[in-house]
Amino acid sequence: MAPNHSPDRELFDKLMAIAAEHAASTLHEMIGQKIELSIGSVNLLPNDAAISVLANNLGRRLALVKQPLSGALTGTAAFALADEQSTNLVSMLIDQDPPVEDRGELDVTGLEAEAIAELGNILLNSSVKALANHLSAQIETGLPVVDRGTPISVTRQVSHNNQELILSRISLRSNGANIDGHILLALDAASMTKLLSPHHSHASELA
Repeated sequence: MAPNHSPDRELFDKLMAIAAEHAASTLHEMIGQKIELSIGSVNLLPNDAAISVLANNLGRRLALVKQPLSGALTGTAAFALADEQSTNLVSMLIDQDPPVEDRGELDVTGLEAEAIAELGNILLNSSVKALANHLSAQIETGLPVVDRGTPISVTRQVSHNNQELILSRISLRSNGANIDGHILLALDAASMTKLLSPHHSHASELA
């Protein structure tokens, strides 16, 4: 499903492409491996449609990292992926799987939460930086919070009282691991109006 207005889609696609380039560079520096990061078309969707997209693409059980936004934009940014891909994410970020005999001694859930938080923090900060640069304004982010839930509960956590979500599919490939997820952005009405204002019609390049 496309956004209501094609100029909005062009803007979101451009901003997310900038964010993806910055995130890939940051991840490459962190793990020392090439990261293939691609962004799908960005959609502005009502909540019910966003729930369907998440369920169809990621399944019934999701892992989530979310951050509150304040300053020039007010709302919530989040990254969601299939919960079953959490182990792949650990492999991608630490470049190795623990030996099978040692896995029972490791806090695997803790490793997964840490990996989700790390990746989500990079993706979301890159996205927020692109938005802030576009607006020539400062956007503050709160501490990342990792959670799990269904597409319905995840959408409710992110959207709060907002009626629409900006949704972008993202794919990462590195260290033989494949990660597919979605970046979600829920903004209040004033923030959405500000973001789509013709006054901010040109997105600048990231430094």
